[in-house]
Amino acid sequence: MKKIIFLVALACASTVSAKEQLLVSSGAAKSQSAIAIDVMSSGAAVAVQVTGQVEAKYAGVVAFGCGKGAPKTHQVSCAVTKEGRVTMIAFSGSNEFLPTGVVSLGTISVPSAANFKVTEFLASDRNAQPIEVSVVDDAQK
Repeated sequence: MKKIIFLVALACASTVSAKEQLLVSSGAAKSQSAIAIDVMSSGAAVAVQVTGQVEAKYAGVVAFGCGKGAPKTHQVSCAVTKEGRVTMIAFSGSNEFLPTGVVSLGTISVPSAANFKVTEFLASDRNAQPIEVSVVDDAQK
């Protein structure tokens, strides 16, 4: 909880001109890491995509808490390829904006040794135009 509060405070205090910020935090229990994927939304995005990578040998054991905490206006889809590419996409079929503030998209559970890393974060507006973004990643080793 302290990490989440710290990340939110850091995102709020940031002087970065990004409109949407990806907040990535992790917690470990035994040999597993639970990675929380949240967005600090300005209210300008309709859809976001998070892409990450784990070592390919761990691709079969990646688990998702896909869409946990996401607004009812949005669907969240999660997938992992056999090469270890992890994707989480949140979108609104009715073209609704993400609410302003911290929006939880879900969690990704991986073995601690899998070395999860965010490789891309994209956000778009109602016209499918890109929105400026940044990443605050507390899960990096």
